[in-house]
Amino acid sequence: MNPLTAILAGLANISEPVKEESQKASLLSVEAQEKWLRDLIADLRKISDLETREFEWVPVDITALLKGLVIVTEEEWFKDRRINLSIPQAPWPLPKIIGIGIYCT
Repeated sequence: MNPLTAILAGLANISEPVKEESQKASLLSVEAQEKWLRDLIADLRKISDLETREFEWVPVDITALLKGLVIVTEEEWFKDRRINLSIPQAPWPLPKIIGIGIYCT
């Protein structure tokens, strides 16, 4: 069992219902910090994996990449705001560029 799993198990096994607002806030804070640590560890594992992988150069659709970034940014950081992205389509769409393709297996 990793330490984060133990923290979550401990939080789930609190036998008495939490009544005080300060205790509820403390538990929510611990849960949020556990999630932050879990995400950080996952990101570190991805970075470690990148160091051992071969890169493959592939055509990248910049329009699709930028639209995807806007969606992720709105969902993760700007939930109460909208981001407007204007990508020229005329006289022709943006060309693809060569970038590094990383595939999760």
